[in-house]
Amino acid sequence: MHILGIVELIAQIYCIVHCIRERRSGWWILFILFVPLIGAGVYFFVEIFPELSSGGRYRNGTANANPLRYRPPAQKVSQLRESIVFSDTVTNRENLADELSRQGEYAEAVEVYQSCLKGLSANDVGILYKLAEAAFATEDYETSLEAVHKVRALSDHRAAKTRLLLARNHAALGNLDKAEEAFQQALERHSDIEIRYRYAEFLYEHQRGPEAMALLEEITEMVDRLPRHALKLNQEWINRAKSARKALRKEGIES
Repeated sequence: MHILGIVELIAQIYCIVHCIRERRSGWWILFILFVPLIGAGVYFFVEIFPELSSGGRYRNGTANANPLRYRPPAQKVSQLRESIVFSDTVTNRENLADELSRQGEYAEAVEVYQSCLKGLSANDVGILYKLAEAAFATEDYETSLEAVHKVRALSDHRAAKTRLLLARNHAALGNLDKAEEAFQQALERHSDIEIRYRYAEFLYEHQRGPEAMALLEEITEMVDRLPRHALKLNQEWINRAKSARKALRKEGIES
């Protein structure tokens, strides 16, 4: 490879990594990829050089501009808040809400997701789904359920997760018949282990132990047929199901 090509590739990789880690606008990545060298050069002088020129620190003065360096959680949130001050876009707000959710700050994440739902993004199913998840985590089941209904009305976005969240919201609100119906529909349409585990949990909580055990036994049978990548992906729910099965057996519950 020609030396200029190597330099160009390194510059692109560096700038793209920086863009992703620092949650800059996605159009930068397209610009860097489709306008080689020039795109990386423009990105460097607009996004990276100001950080370097401030003594190798970010605007909040807490770390250098190396895009591969680990960012403490509080620093990530601080920087994302600053990005909204400089450019108050839906993308920047969504990035902030995503980070808040990752850090367990669900109440604020709900507020920020809600602020994203305006104009052209008023019916963004991705944001609506994340709002539903964050609201559920804060036990604001009415808000979560409303967001779930909007997602379902607009598209089939993350269908299995959305149906499961629908069922769990109804269960939390005491709408047991609706919860039962939603769990059954989710089971009919999807083979997710988490759905089976959550439904078993619901059944056990409502004095339907044998039915819960039957689902847990079903999960055990499924595990033997799962490919390695699926086992890794579902490890949490497999482990939970095994523990729950042992606990029900100790109570003398059989399918």
